[in-house]
Amino acid sequence: PCGWLASYIGSALTTEDDLLFRNLDGTGTVFHEVTPASGTLRTLVKVVEVSMSAGMIIETFEVECYVGEAHVYTLRTVFGFFPKSAFDNQVGLPVTPDARARLEREATETTNLATEPARYFGGAPRLAPGMLSMVDRLTAFELEGGLKGLGYARGVKDVDPAVWSFKAHFFQDPVQPGSLGLEALLQLLQAWMIDAGCADGIANARFEPIALDRPHTWKYRGQVVPKNHRVTVEIDITERGTDARGRYALAEGSLWVDGKRIYGAKSLGMRVIAGGAPPPTRTLAPAAEPHAERGDPDAGMARDIASFRSFWRASIGVGPWPIEDLYLALVERFLGKIVIADPVAFSRVHGRGCLYVANHQVALESLIFIVVSSAIAGTRTMALAKAEHQESWLGRLITRAIAYPGVVDPRLITFFDREDHASFARIAEEATRELAASTKSVLVHVEGTRALSCRTPVARLGASVIDMALAAGAPIVPIRFAGGLPVHGLVDRLDFPVGYGRQDLYFGAPIEPAELAKLPLKDRKDAVLAALNTLGPGDSDAPSPPDPAFAAQIDAWRSRTGCSPEAAVFHATLAGASAPESDGVRRLLEGARGGTLLVGETPADRWLGDFAQSLFGSADPTLRVQRG
Repeated sequence: PCGWLASYIGSALTTEDDLLFRNLDGTGTVFHEVTPASGTLRTLVKVVEVSMSAGMIIETFEVECYVGEAHVYTLRTVFGFFPKSAFDNQVGLPVTPDARARLEREATETTNLATEPARYFGGAPRLAPGMLSMVDRLTAFELEGGLKGLGYARGVKDVDPAVWSFKAHFFQDPVQPGSLGLEALLQLLQAWMIDAGCADGIANARFEPIALDRPHTWKYRGQVVPKNHRVTVEIDITERGTDARGRYALAEGSLWVDGKRIYGAKSLGMRVIAGGAPPPTRTLAPAAEPHAERGDPDAGMARDIASFRSFWRASIGVGPWPIEDLYLALVERFLGKIVIADPVAFSRVHGRGCLYVANHQVALESLIFIVVSSAIAGTRTMALAKAEHQESWLGRLITRAIAYPGVVDPRLITFFDREDHASFARIAEEATRELAASTKSVLVHVEGTRALSCRTPVARLGASVIDMALAAGAPIVPIRFAGGLPVHGLVDRLDFPVGYGRQDLYFGAPIEPAELAKLPLKDRKDAVLAALNTLGPGDSDAPSPPDPAFAAQIDAWRSRTGCSPEAAVFHATLAGASAPESDGVRRLLEGARGGTLLVGETPADRWLGDFAQSLFGSADPTLRVQRG
């Protein structure tokens, strides 16, 4: 954001020379973790000082970041525009003879992290694997050494000119992002804490991304570029202890490149806390399953409904409202665990438009998937549905939702008529554009109709689905809904999981369009179908346990009110929701208990009255909406 603002205010227009943009130093504090499910990140940047000298432009910024109303990060930082000649003979940061001697000491031990040894990557907590790993080898560990006698560690990374970060940062000016240098120091601190036993006795231990609520500072006086050979990072532990959240360690750190010290950092903090890894995760499960342990693919960890709420609250922008409460209550009631088959691969498509191809068990799953996938993947999902569903309860609910005062239609479902080829082509073209621009992801139930048995494989996949992904350059992500149907086939298709149980949701590994393009046409379909049909339980799928008590609530409400089956489900779901936040739902439930909902003449009250009337039905004259 600082670079964008510096460009916007025209800093580089004061000279005809090419200038390079670099961060010099900063002090920042993280207050909350930001995950793929957090929602929209809002960043405010203020220029507080600009100075120009000797062909250089130095600018100071103040930065505040929010998710919804939550303040997640604060930063004061300095950037500069420099001529290329300024980087020819960088002196780096000051170095004492003792510091250089320590750097050049022989390794006290060497651990190859590139092989991802289980001690560091297989336990709890663990280091970031694969392309996210910033340290190749550990070359020193001292539990009581270092400048303060509290601990010391050193690690190295070989510079790879083909690494992804040089390709992404900057255009025609490849340089390692300074943040990755800080990440290398933090990973070295994490490795030291693992070796020091800082996680001992902490259940489902994990690291915070950086110690929350503790300011950290950095200074950059050099750069890592493709022609360099080796990066060395070292840390001195300056404080360690236990606070209300967990065990923490603070460190001072230095980053050296080819023997030159170019980064310095102070008060870098890391904390080990209880609770398992944050999203993206291998498995997420509802809070109703607290027994689940991290690492068990058939179990899961407590799911944070609040993170879904945060995403949609920021996305819709009307504050707490009844439809938000209803959608999240449906997620809470009917969704079991969420399993991401390959978290690392899935993290690479975060924020991109994805084409989700799915089986189809029950009508409700489309709505639940939209709510959950949008928040997890960071891009709103839109479902493509046949035109006849526009007049179903799902279509009517969507219509009711966008009629709420102040709501702009987010286009969660687009209905198409298969017989109207021109209309379908137009919708497909529009969806392809949104996929390509990553403004939307798209959900397609590839067979177009609901199955009657949970063990019915997907047999058909239209060529237009793959063509859409190829045209948009969008990854295909197989999606498996499981547990919503019986083994033996039904006569009629279901709107809700059989017996009002839960469905599990499986995200398969993304299939990039370049991978599909290499295959013959028939093999493309076969590859996607195979990925879809073998995902999750595959052909061993079984229905989830029913909820007879919830079913009895629905039957009792229908008998009393004469409302529709789906309205009875909505009422029972809202009545059992753990944390509805809108005043409308509170009033609606109080009206249902007391017999009368009093609504005024404001647009929001008129909307609430109409919604309540659908739930109250007309069979019980003592249950009514009173307008006044």
